[in-house]
Amino acid sequence: MAADQSPYGFSATDVHELAILNCAFESGGKQMSLSIGGGAPARILFDNCSFSNSCAAAITCISGAQTFADRTASRLRITNTLFYNNRTSLVSNVTALIDSCWLAGYAFSFKEGIDLKSKRSWEGADYRKGMSEDDPVRDILDVKNDGIMRAENILGVPMGKGYGRNLRWFDNTGSLLCDYFRFGGEQGGRRAIDILPGEGKAENKTVIRNSWLHHMTGAFHFPNNPEAIVPQSHMVYCSIAPDLLVLQNNIGMETSYPPHGVIGDSVQSKDQAISTAAASQIFMSTNIIPETTGIRMTPDQIKTAAGK
Repeated sequence: MAADQSPYGFSATDVHELAILNCAFESGGKQMSLSIGGGAPARILFDNCSFSNSCAAAITCISGAQTFADRTASRLRITNTLFYNNRTSLVSNVTALIDSCWLAGYAFSFKEGIDLKSKRSWEGADYRKGMSEDDPVRDILDVKNDGIMRAENILGVPMGKGYGRNLRWFDNTGSLLCDYFRFGGEQGGRRAIDILPGEGKAENKTVIRNSWLHHMTGAFHFPNNPEAIVPQSHMVYCSIAPDLLVLQNNIGMETSYPPHGVIGDSVQSKDQAISTAAASQIFMSTNIIPETTGIRMTPDQIKTAAGK
C-alpha cells in the first residue's frame, strides 16, 4: 500500500474493531490515522506489517473520550512490525502494547540536509525548507505516548547522522514501561525518554528495565555549539517532576570522543527545582550505568570540559 506523499494514507473514524495483518505502508504523511469515538472501547491490532519513509507519524491512534480512564479503555497492539525511516512511528493516547518490533529511526544531519536524490516522502515535504538549525526536522521522536504503553522486546536502531538534533525515542506524558528494549547507539544514539506534562490528572510514570541504553555526548562534533549537543547527553530528560521513574537492571553506555567527549548524566533537567523534586521519585537498582542524576551543564561548562 502506497500513500504517494499525500497528507494521509489511510484513515478510519469511530473505530471499534480493526485488524491489519501482513501489510506494508510506504511513503506519505500519516500512513494510518485512527480515530476512536467516545462510545465503546476499541480493539486494534497490527501484526506483521511495515511502515516506511513517512514524513509524519506512521500510525496515530487517538481516542476522543473525555477522561484518561475512558481513553485508555481502548486497546492497541502492534507486534512483529517494522518501522523504518519515519519521522515518528506512533502517536497514541490509548492503552498500547508494542512487542517484538524493529524501530529504525532516521535523522538527517545539518550538512546532509534532506536526501533530495531519494524518492522518499521527505522529498518535497515542508520539513526540508531552509534546513537551518531551527528547522522542524531537528525535532524528531519515535513514539509519543499520551496514554498507557508497554514496549517490550524492541530492537531500536538509530540511523543517519543526528548529531546536534533534538532526538529521542519516546515522549511520555502518561505511563510507560520499556522492558527488554534496545535503545541503540548507532550514529551516536539518542536519548531514551522525555518526560513531559500531559493533559488532565493522569500520573506520569516511567519504568525502564532489562534494557540496553545508549546515549551520545557529541562534543567532538559540535565543540563550538554546545547547546546543540546537550539534548543527547543523557538517557532521560525531565520537563516535569515525574510521579515515578524507575531504572532497573539496565546496561547504559555513553558515547564519548576523547579528548573532546563530555560525559552526560542518566537523568537530567535544566530546572533545578524539577531536578530536586524528581530526586525523591527516582529509583535506580542493579544498573550498570556510569552516571547518576544531575543538572544540565551550561555551554561554558561544556566548552571547559571539552577543552575549548
